[in-house]
Amino acid sequence: MLCVVLFLALTAHSVLAECTEGWLQFEDLCVNFNMPFLTWDDALEVCRAYGAILVQDNSQEKHDWLVEQMKSRGILKLWTGGRRDSSGVWKWVQSNETFSYVTWYPGEPNYNFENCVYLTKRYNYNWNNQVCSYKIPFACERRTPSSEGLAESD
Repeated sequence: MLCVVLFLALTAHSVLAECTEGWLQFEDLCVNFNMPFLTWDDALEVCRAYGAILVQDNSQEKHDWLVEQMKSRGILKLWTGGRRDSSGVWKWVQSNETFSYVTWYPGEPNYNFENCVYLTKRYNYNWNNQVCSYKIPFACERRTPSSEGLAESD
């Protein structure tokens, strides 16, 4: 019995410690918030350089976790990977998925020239659309090492 408990404890620790230094684990993702203020396009390129994508705020659980992380780090605004495409459809750019979960602030999205999505404390950590040249912090996400093989076999 003691061996089983020890094995489970060690396994849980290794799963929890899958992300490299500076990256935080959320479910099967590693997320990095230690980023400068950049435009949406520049933020996308930085994430790609890390083998990651701009964070997708695509579930209530993930949204709550992102807000918790923003609050604990004093982050007031945060780019996500959401963007309006040329046909006017809001999508997660790198997965090309339309939004199935949304948390727009009332009255948003508004202006047609504001094509990128960010979280903002000003709107109670809900989404706002903004011009993509606006410079704000961002977060990158990538799969944990143990989940990468799972994604390829799905």
